[in-house]
Amino acid sequence: MKLHQLRDFVAVSHAGGIRAAARELGLTQPSLTKSIRQLETSLGVPLFERTGRGLHRTEFGDALFVRASAVLADLQRATDEIRQLRGIWQGRVTVSMSGTSLLNLLPGALEVFRRRHPDVRVRIIERPLDQALEELRGGVLDFAVLPEPPATIRDEFRFDPLLTDRYAVVGRAAHPLSSATSIVELLDTEWVVTRQGGASAAEFERYFAALRLTAPSVSIQCETVLGVLSLLAHTDLLALLPSRWLHTRITRNVSAEIHVAEHVQTTPIGIIQRRSAPLSPAAEAFAAALVVESREVERASPVTTPPRRTPRRASSPPRAGRR
Repeated sequence: MKLHQLRDFVAVSHAGGIRAAARELGLTQPSLTKSIRQLETSLGVPLFERTGRGLHRTEFGDALFVRASAVLADLQRATDEIRQLRGIWQGRVTVSMSGTSLLNLLPGALEVFRRRHPDVRVRIIERPLDQALEELRGGVLDFAVLPEPPATIRDEFRFDPLLTDRYAVVGRAAHPLSSATSIVELLDTEWVVTRQGGASAAEFERYFAALRLTAPSVSIQCETVLGVLSLLAHTDLLALLPSRWLHTRITRNVSAEIHVAEHVQTTPIGIIQRRSAPLSPAAEAFAAALVVESREVERASPVTTPPRRTPRRASSPPRAGRR
């Protein structure tokens, strides 16, 4: 295998066809086709199969794609790292962030990082934990800022905690159930779940099971922060979200916590990176900016558990408000 063949193979995989990949690489279609055929010949297996919608990787192609992407990404990082060690701060940092880290940490950390290293490009993407881990393995990501991963993968990944939080029941401002004092009063409404920093479907089920309650109806699973915020702002859906979601200017005017008696801690969020791949100087600098920003966030808005409100008895009607 030659590096240009791996580059061509990954380009065709992303483009879904020879023509688009050739245009992106600045090559002719015959030369790109020859490169892919030579790679297939050297491996002795077909890497693509043609369908009505273009080229799709075979199972052999899928296996090679993961390795080839990692090789090319590590080579690019090596080039960037050498330049940065020479004092030429260029290249790119790619990070997956979601939920609390996007809302609370990104703005301040990015401002500091960009001021110090204006020529380094920063790419921020949203990925759930399982996909982020796969892209860390494949070299797509430098690191991720996500909830703590399972202990079973600690040999492969390093986790450095940044923030802790607690789950809050969140709905739109002036939600019709905003005066509820117990989660029991919210069982008949509809909820949205997300893997982007909020309670996932499994965590949602466990939360109610721990209270010996049947979990309420989940209408929507939404995988973007913006989608969750939009749904909460314009509907009567509820969500279990880290309380820090409510500490930002984006959220505080459109959503609010419903202070129920039942509280639960979230999983800590932190920086996840491959143990076998040290961060480039630029990625290390961005990670350091996130650490500093997390300390500032903890200092400025420490997470506190609201006073427990005494739940109303189920048999007692809600008290009338003052006139």
